Amino acid sequence: TSRVIEENNEDEISRIETMWDTDTYKGSGVILAQQTELALSYCTGDWCIYIQSDEVLHEESLPVIKSACQHYLNDTKIEGMTLDYVHIYGDYARYIAAKHFAYPREVRIVRRNVENLHSWRDAQSFRVIPNFDGINYAQKDGTRPLRVAVLERAKIFHYGWSRNPKAMVGKFNAFSSLYDSDFVPSEGVDYYDYGNLSFFPIYKNSQPSVMKQRIGSMDWNLLLRYQGAPPTNMKKVFGG
Repeated sequence: TSRVIEENNEDEISRIETMWDTDTYKGSGVILAQQTELALSYCTGDWCIYIQSDEVLHEESLPVIKSACQHYLNDTKIEGMTLDYVHIYGDYARYIAAKHFAYPREVRIVRRNVENLHSWRDAQSFRVIPNFDGINYAQKDGTRPLRVAVLERAKIFHYGWSRNPKAMVGKFNAFSSLYDSDFVPSEGVDYYDYGNLSFFPIYKNSQPSVMKQRIGSMDWNLLLRYQGAPPTNMKKVFGG
């Protein structure tokens, strides 16, 4: 990421380099919330929008978001806004439709000056956490969700489960270690098995235009399958 920013001379991007303290912030993915909150502390302006590195905001969402930010600017009852999610899975054609497995929407826009505003759990959302101890990002007792506006026509695409299966092995190991300090990385595995992709519906609407080249260059078709058993890590999708 740093190299791409430097090569393209992206002056509008402020880069914050940090060391991840996985000893203090261990388990449940809370290190992700801590790093998100660090980035939030550098933000300015009235509204802040949060996008993770495997997410892409659809360009058609931009006017919707801008209009909402202007509309709710002086309505302090609104502390944040939710965006609708499209979770692309396996190849770039399929998506996860089960709402009880993959969150259908999440808070991704927050009013910067909300008192006691904190990133929550594994940085999936934001909550108001009074008397925060600076460590327990997973706490729920004594906290409350933000008062939000729902932006139904603003979509954010999640591509974390749609990448080269060989790269997914490393991602799965690294990601799992953030949630379980006793996790033992998989060894001797050449590529990640997405399972039978025919269980997943095809996404028929447009995806973000900036993804066109990446989608067109997909070269891992031979590592995918469309028959046999569904993914073992998604039992909730199929009622198991």
